[in-house]
Amino acid sequence: MPPRSLPQQSAALSPEFSSGGGRGVDQRSQLGDLFMSLIHTAELCGANPFGYLTELQTPAGELANNPAEWMPWNYREALDQIGAVVDSG
Repeated sequence: MPPRSLPQQSAALSPEFSSGGGRGVDQRSQLGDLFMSLIHTAELCGANPFGYLTELQTPAGELANNPAEWMPWNYREALDQIGAVVDSG
């Protein structure tokens, strides 16, 4: 199966973010704000933002169970615990 684009992934994660309806624009802007916040925080922590967001797709089950362990400042330790390869970029 080919990889999905970011809009397709966000729509799959939360159907209320999909286009259509009066609330969609506000929710899409909130989703954009969320990603910009994660990207900027990753930069401030010295992490590669693209690498960080990519690595978050690997441990989907662990991420959903304990999201606090997957913040830009500590996700590398969480990846080490599950034995995943970390992009230090």
